[in-house]
Amino acid sequence: MNQTYRYILTGVFLLAATAFQLSASSAEATFGLAAQLLPVEQTPDTTVKIPYPIPVDDGSPNYQIDNDSPLYLSDPPNIKREIIYDPVTRQYNFVSTVGGFSYRTPTPMSQDEYMEYQNRKGVKKYWNQRSS
Repeated sequence: MNQTYRYILTGVFLLAATAFQLSASSAEATFGLAAQLLPVEQTPDTTVKIPYPIPVDDGSPNYQIDNDSPLYLSDPPNIKREIIYDPVTRQYNFVSTVGGFSYRTPTPMSQDEYMEYQNRKGVKKYWNQRSS
């Protein structure tokens, strides 16, 4: 009698497991078919080209010369920018540090580019003095 109940329970369990498996596979087929039949929603393009773009400070020294308007905030006092000359490569490296930690990739300049940078900086300073 115990063995009969065991066989009946095993049969019921196997029948329930099979029914569950069949319903799960048919649901996948239904959802898969529904996904193929429904139109795909396309997200609208929300990028807008603004008429007056704000330049991004990439650490380049030319950024400081070209964008000295009060609209573009200046660096806070804890950001230090310095120029380091490397005699091995004969390049000038512009380094931005915060508390002694370099937070940006150094921007290298050749000697000719550095001289042009110094010239532009001097001309800008001269005209600022003349205008005030």
